[in-house]
Amino acid sequence: MRFRKSRADRQEPERKSLPYDSLLPRIALLLASASVAGWGVWYFMTANEPLNFTGWFSEEPSQVETIVYELPKTAEAKTLQETYQSIEFAIAQALNNLQADPARIKERQPWRPLSDSTWQPAQRTLRVSSAYSLSQCNHEIARNVRRAGAEVIAATENSRTRELSLLIAFGGQVTHDLTIIRDPDIVKKTGKMVVVLEDIGTAVPEVARGFLTIGRPLTFGLVSWKGQPGEMAREAREKKHGLVAQIPMEPYEYPGVSPGRRAVLVEQSDPQNRQVVRDALAAVPEAGGAMAYLGSRILGDSRMLTLVLEEVKTRNLYFLDALAGRGSAGASIAGRLQVRHAAIWGAIDAVDNQERIAAMLDMASYEALDRGQVVVSGRARPNTLAVLKSRLERLELRGIRFVPVDSLFHSPK
Repeated sequence: MRFRKSRADRQEPERKSLPYDSLLPRIALLLASASVAGWGVWYFMTANEPLNFTGWFSEEPSQVETIVYELPKTAEAKTLQETYQSIEFAIAQALNNLQADPARIKERQPWRPLSDSTWQPAQRTLRVSSAYSLSQCNHEIARNVRRAGAEVIAATENSRTRELSLLIAFGGQVTHDLTIIRDPDIVKKTGKMVVVLEDIGTAVPEVARGFLTIGRPLTFGLVSWKGQPGEMAREAREKKHGLVAQIPMEPYEYPGVSPGRRAVLVEQSDPQNRQVVRDALAAVPEAGGAMAYLGSRILGDSRMLTLVLEEVKTRNLYFLDALAGRGSAGASIAGRLQVRHAAIWGAIDAVDNQERIAAMLDMASYEALDRGQVVVSGRARPNTLAVLKSRLERLELRGIRFVPVDSLFHSPK
């Protein structure tokens, strides 16, 4: 009788070969995936990536990954891309002032450079608060793109649908086709900004008059016994500006930096210092509040600052603290004494340069929109005046309302 293996014995070699048979196609699939991934990495590293519009809402829009088109490596192609990006940046600044939320921007068609040195225009739909009129949107975008050498060649308003269609062109070629929709569900953010101009009584007369006639409520700091505080106070009050008496106080750099012959000094007796504060406040009787002139050492000394704030409270004035959060105990002492107190966010013109001043003013405006209000300080200098004259209208469009400092305070209960 011929021997015959059982069915289980016949299938055993077949089962042992299965792992090795299935391993080969897995290895092949893995190698193919690695090749595709490597090609993708090479493509994205060598492709020319255009600026994406979602980076618009910072002062320096960032580049983020988007649809990528490879440009020829020529000077003409580079100029084409730089032109488009400069227009993008201009539009970004305009939409930032119109509070256009990047999340509400829909890109219907991306910008694309073509082989004949022309381009396929970007087509976008975006929504803004209905608090902005279509004419405001048109004006703001047109004003900004002109600075980049482009222009709005067509603007069509449809008040029924709350839409504005804009065609933006450069050199006769359309770069952007924008549709702006006024959305009643979008709430426009607003914030108050107080601009305190220190020591305006000693400013150059032409500069001082420029601030007085700027057309928005500001707040003027008048240093007792310097210049003509009485005359400046009367003019400021007539034009509805706020007034603060600046009390000369000892700075850390004293005596190298002097607040003047009459000032609050650490080495003086308490009665002497109290009299200095009283006389300084009496020199500007129209002032609704007080702040230090120089005075970093006094603001950092709890005992000395308590003495000053007790005298401020006697006249029911508020106190502006230029060192709040930077070594001053003003907030805690004012709270204990029930003196109205506000922190100055910062100086907008610590660097006397118009671009830096404008940048600081922008940063302060975002702070005001986030917190509801902000107080900034500056010096009565030509560059500060020039920036305020050119920027205040734009910041008002952004949602900023300029107010005198008095409007921030209410009498303590």
